[in-house]
Amino acid sequence: MRRLNLPVLATILLATLLPTPIRSQTQAARSRIEGVVVQAGTTPPQPVVGARITVTKVNAATGANFVVAGRAGSVLMTAGSTTPFPGTSAWTLPPIPGLPTPPPPETAPAIPPVTTDQSGRFVVPDLDEGAYKLLITQNGYVKQEYGQRVFPGQGTLISLAAGQAFKDVTIRLIETGNAGGRIVDNTGLPAAAVPLQLLKASYNQFGQRIFQQAGTARTNDRGEFRFYWVTPGRYYVAGGNSAANYTFQGYANTNSNEPGDSYTLTYYPGTTDITRATVVDIKSGSEAVLDFAVPKQQLFTIKGKVVNPGSADAKGNVPAATISVAFQTLTGSNGAFFPQQQDYDPATGRFVLRDVLPGSYILQAAAPPFSARLPVDVTNGNVENLVVELHTGVNITGRFIADGESLPPANTLQVQMRHASNGLQNYIMGTSPSSQTAASDGSFSIPGVLPGDYRIIPTLSQDFYVKELRYNRLDALTNPISVCCNSDSATIEVVISRNVGQIDGVIVDEHVQPVAGVQAVLIPDARQRTELYKTATTDQTGHFVMRGLTPGDYKLFAWEVLENYGYFDPDVMRHAEALGKPVHIGESSKLAVEARIIPAGN
Repeated sequence: MRRLNLPVLATILLATLLPTPIRSQTQAARSRIEGVVVQAGTTPPQPVVGARITVTKVNAATGANFVVAGRAGSVLMTAGSTTPFPGTSAWTLPPIPGLPTPPPPETAPAIPPVTTDQSGRFVVPDLDEGAYKLLITQNGYVKQEYGQRVFPGQGTLISLAAGQAFKDVTIRLIETGNAGGRIVDNTGLPAAAVPLQLLKASYNQFGQRIFQQAGTARTNDRGEFRFYWVTPGRYYVAGGNSAANYTFQGYANTNSNEPGDSYTLTYYPGTTDITRATVVDIKSGSEAVLDFAVPKQQLFTIKGKVVNPGSADAKGNVPAATISVAFQTLTGSNGAFFPQQQDYDPATGRFVLRDVLPGSYILQAAAPPFSARLPVDVTNGNVENLVVELHTGVNITGRFIADGESLPPANTLQVQMRHASNGLQNYIMGTSPSSQTAASDGSFSIPGVLPGDYRIIPTLSQDFYVKELRYNRLDALTNPISVCCNSDSATIEVVISRNVGQIDGVIVDEHVQPVAGVQAVLIPDARQRTELYKTATTDQTGHFVMRGLTPGDYKLFAWEVLENYGYFDPDVMRHAEALGKPVHIGESSKLAVEARIIPAGN
């Protein structure tokens, strides 16, 4: 019989007699999220199998994502620290003299993504207390966050208490749509290697209509193209080449036998004018067929002469002029190029720019300290006899004046001149003077403003509003002003007042229940004054506050679903106009206003 080692036996007996370790009472209980993903619009709801759920911890106050602790290759660099953050091997930068040391970023453990099972259900286990957002993706469906109602847009955060099981989350994924077709050229033959863009009309913060690129494609040798997995909505389809889609012309030939033909920028169903284009409604689960013709095009030339009335040269010659052409893309970005195929004669100032695609441009000429900018449209022919007159610009001086009050602190008052056309010139770098900050006495200067029509846009703290605005003693508050080349100087006077108004409001639904997380929009009756538009998001009680309001007449709106800056869309406003709440803001007034939400589809 084998004898047991007495010390080992004693150790085993002692271990069996000791109590089992109890989980630390201070360790927080774990939380989880449970739910199901189904296909939107199906009855009964059809599960979406294999959908990927990505969970991210966020700061509930700021919405900023937590940094994943210990992620390989991460570099957390913070001035003022000499040790790496836990879980990283990256050392931080030394402190920068005169600057406060920023706090380290918030970190959280990595959360493995999960996928839905055959019934569409999912469980995200083992979560800390805090706020989270859920991103759901699956081929053939619109990528969306939990609670997201507008695309693009943001979803709703899920706040978890320690040990909480957040159950019964239902996510309805929207099936995407597709669009494709065949393009022929002006001879009826298949048009190969034609670049295409899928464009969605939208607006920016200035109320300007721009386009968002929602997809790109290129025709094959049969002239066929296809946009797939498109978010349902209304789009324009553009095919061909121009400065407007210059940034999209990076498609290299995929075959050495391609001739490299250029095609006229054409919108479906076959027009070069965007106002005559047909909007394509791409529906969920549908396949839109879009056949149209895109003719081959020729390149054109721009011919003209640069003159300089202010030059010491009696003939007005400009020996060192540099000429470039600037443009706005369909998506609202800007670009400029210096045509390689150009001739310039300093003895006469005459120039020729060759191989120019059709489009709208700003021709820029510079011979410091002189410069000029001139809009040029290249359509179906060469541009001839263009006269480009150089100027040093108009030097504008101005002053902010407080109405019965002292001026606010220095560096809180700014003024900008924006082209009144709200078009291409505002997007081209250098065509609009940059914002100028007033000195402590309220004075400012804007040098070298080139001739043109402008709107003067003062920027103040929310404690003040612009009461009067004058340019050369003429009213400029509601009307654009004209900067003339015959003037060497001009003046601006901005009268500001502290008597701003305020709205404490609430947005309710048809049952007079508060609506959380929607945007309240205050729109002035003077719609051209986009600087007076105000927005605020309702809290959990449906409440919002708008401060720093300029006295005047407005309407208050709140949409259940609305794209970013969608309130600048005339079609949206035409349907919603009667649903707005009229509001009159008086000096120093504080109003309590209740407005009804505009349901989706209205």
